[in-house]
Amino acid sequence: SDEVINLINILKIFEFNSLNILIDSNPYILNLDAYEVERYIKRRVGNGENQDDIIDELESNTHIFSEI
Repeated sequence: SDEVINLINILKIFEFNSLNILIDSNPYILNLDAYEVERYIKRRVGNGENQDDIIDELESNTHIFSEI
């Protein structure tokens, strides 16, 4: 569906590595809308966090996607 394509595209824009492993680790990610992931990352960056650190954390702890 278009929503899943948009989600995959936003994950690519934010330079997530190994999308297949990411989704295998937490299939719930596919239920998210692209804007939710983008808003979450941008909010944390707005709070002074480094975007690369946020991406690394999300890749290492995929359960965080369930909290978005």
